Amino acid sequence: MQSCIAYPGDVIFAKMMPAGRACFLPITYDMYLLGSDAIRCKLDPVKCDLMFFLENVNRASYRNGISSKTAGSTRKRIGLPELKNLGLWVADLSEQKKIGKLFSCVEAKINSLQHKISTLKKYKDGLVQLLLKDTINNWLNGSLQGVKLSHYLTQYKRMTPKNAELSLATLSKDGVSDKTEKYDREFLVKDENKKYRIVELGDLIYNPANLKFNVICINHLRTCLVSPIYETFKILNIDPIILEEIVTSQSFIKYALKFEEGTVYERRSVSPNDLLNIRIKIDKDIAQKMIPVFKKTNNLIKLYDNKLKKISSIKRYLLSALFI
Repeated sequence: MQSCIAYPGDVIFAKMMPAGRACFLPITYDMYLLGSDAIRCKLDPVKCDLMFFLENVNRASYRNGISSKTAGSTRKRIGLPELKNLGLWVADLSEQKKIGKLFSCVEAKINSLQHKISTLKKYKDGLVQLLLKDTINNWLNGSLQGVKLSHYLTQYKRMTPKNAELSLATLSKDGVSDKTEKYDREFLVKDENKKYRIVELGDLIYNPANLKFNVICINHLRTCLVSPIYETFKILNIDPIILEEIVTSQSFIKYALKFEEGTVYERRSVSPNDLLNIRIKIDKDIAQKMIPVFKKTNNLIKLYDNKLKKISSIKRYLLSALFI
């Protein structure tokens, strides 16, 4: 087991998924025991600064070089001999320390913003737990009390061919967003008459096969076109803020996944009918009091998220400007 022991400050490379991704061990424990899919390295402090090294080897262009050295038919992996043979640009130690300190400050800001966002989301989750206290008890006891979601949601299907008036959008766990190159698969579409689903601003949308990945939300972008695999609903008899917090909560999604159907995991889905038949029981007075709290919390999350995107963009620029 001696060869698997690592210590705080050691650099750890992943052999796969993703191959070459590097981090360092924190001072949380006196020693660590590594699995077989990790490579341990020790830096020479006289030659290399830790933060400089990590940012250098984790940048996209260097990671692409690592990917070119991987081997394997299904799970691509890299070994220590291949890693040792890869070249790495380094400056003199004094310059390394300056660059490393700069990235340490950037990382500290990123971690701070991520912590604030995570804390606010946990706070919201606690509020939803309180709001759904009776509902969760009913789910656990198999009770049929409460109101079906069909009382608050009505499904609609509006289809149209691609046109210039409505832009294409995609849906992820982060919400509805404009379709970028990352999600663009339109070049695979052979049917010129393919129809897309219209989702209007303020309506609920979800992917039946990806509910397990929290792909459900209200469309806050604009009226747009999405893939026909998505399902869309009008919201009735309830404040949209309360409904969105309920259906995006871990408690709701965990319960909804009991209705998944299908044999292949990736294609297992929750049908719109099963979703609409889920019963919830909420106190309207409590829900009304929570609306301004949810609004304020969501605004703070959006504020911190925008700051996080900006500082992440700055980091990407620094990586391209400071490393060859």
